[in-house]
Amino acid sequence: MNKSTIIILLTLAGVYSATAQNIEQGKRFTRNEMYESAEKNYNEMIAKKPKVGDAYYFAGLNLLAKGDSAAARASFEKGLLMAPKYLMNQVGLGHLALRSGNATEAERLFNLALKSKKKALPEVYKEIGRAYLMVPYGSKATLESNATKASEWLKKNETDFEAALLLGDAYNTMYPNNSTKAVEQYIVAGYMNPNDPRSLLREAKVYQRVKNLNVALLRINEALAKDAEFSPAYRQKADVFTLQGIRDSAVYYYTEYLKKNNNLSARKAYISALYLNQEYDNSIAEARKLLAEVNGAPQFDNLHGVIAYAYAEKNDTAAGSAQLGLSSFEKYEATWVKNQNRPLSSSEKIIKAKLLARTGQLDQAFALQKAVLSDTATATEKWYQQTQDFYYNAEQYDKFVTVMELKKLKMRNLGTKDMYYYGIGLNQLDRPKEALGIFRELVARDTNYISGYYLIASTLSQIDQNDTSGNATRAYERWIGKLNPDQKKKFRRDIESANRTMAVFAIRNKRYEQASAYYAKVLESSPDDEETIANKKRVDDYLAALKKRGGK
Repeated sequence: MNKSTIIILLTLAGVYSATAQNIEQGKRFTRNEMYESAEKNYNEMIAKKPKVGDAYYFAGLNLLAKGDSAAARASFEKGLLMAPKYLMNQVGLGHLALRSGNATEAERLFNLALKSKKKALPEVYKEIGRAYLMVPYGSKATLESNATKASEWLKKNETDFEAALLLGDAYNTMYPNNSTKAVEQYIVAGYMNPNDPRSLLREAKVYQRVKNLNVALLRINEALAKDAEFSPAYRQKADVFTLQGIRDSAVYYYTEYLKKNNNLSARKAYISALYLNQEYDNSIAEARKLLAEVNGAPQFDNLHGVIAYAYAEKNDTAAGSAQLGLSSFEKYEATWVKNQNRPLSSSEKIIKAKLLARTGQLDQAFALQKAVLSDTATATEKWYQQTQDFYYNAEQYDKFVTVMELKKLKMRNLGTKDMYYYGIGLNQLDRPKEALGIFRELVARDTNYISGYYLIASTLSQIDQNDTSGNATRAYERWIGKLNPDQKKKFRRDIESANRTMAVFAIRNKRYEQASAYYAKVLESSPDDEETIANKKRVDDYLAALKKRGGK
């Protein structure tokens, strides 16, 4: 080998070494959520070496982390154009196909990537696994299926630290009710790279999900002991303090996060943190400020969603606030959601429906809510509660009853409070027989639910307005008989009303002595009630006249 050849080889080795270093630096920026720094790193690298295919792939992953899927697609496509032999960019496009719900196209693209050289295949396996796990939306079944497929690919690269981490992520999704396997896998990954804080943070996330927040904090602190500059640990610590309701500590650690990572993406994460910390006005103000600065950059379009969510969740029912929230949601839908080529998720539909309802567009709102709440497997109890409360308070009883019927399908058995209002809603819709069934079920379940007995009586009165069967009167008597002395004081007005009603029933059924007795009971608590005095006198006079005629 001559001297010039040796010089060329050494030069090439230096180039490849520098390229690898730049790639690793970009990856570190992305891991540290310094997305703009990573983007700058990759752009400079591509400008100098435009045929380095992995720069395009990892630049695309960074753009996806930023939330700019359109730019990520452009990066993967350009990577294939400029470096067609580097097939990993097919994996990037396959991930985007998965995001759009086209699993068949994704598998076709993954198969193209699998034509890489043999020594590159372990890395391809890992990235295909990552691609399945990065799909953020979908039904529970779809996400679990993606995680299962990811695990199959990741197991093909058993010696790689990141593959081991991702396998833990797959187990976390595959076994949502059993965290043991995920935690064990993160521990295994930690042994593979003991100086990396990510395995501990992943483990903390599991404990965070199952509400074991003290252990989550312990793991985060252990991660910070390994790398005190790893900014995601500060954000995650702030998240845990938020869940614990320790707001001052949460804000402190969000601030520390920004000190270490004060770029546009970090500010975007901070705004989301403010929202999660229920600082809705601050999140709205900061989001608007950042949107003004970035001048329409698509990766920040989700901030319109943060603004909309904040207006919806802070329960500001003023028409102006609701309209501002709805306008922000429409921008979010037209930009962020559209660019991700997906329908609205269930939670997004619920938020949009809230804002539509508050602007008076009840039919449009209810169409969205009904679609979400009909999927009883995924709808949350909170969504049912918020929706039923809104329509009950708005006296939209037809919509309220529909929500209660859907909630009953999900919960199997409604709580006593829900049953109480459900029955009232049915009565408002002139469906008293169904309401009666609800109230009877209510007192059968809880014999001490005093209001239930009153509702049974009043509903029987609605069904048989003359009480020809006497069932309503017996129900009122049963209710009054269950009241203790304190309750009789509390419900004095209701007892008086019941006695007046029973007196009217007695008159209609020509039981005049009973009517007089019921009026007398009213006068025991309200002796100066002139209307009752007059009614009792008429009944007593009629009874006296009957007796006089009978005496003759």
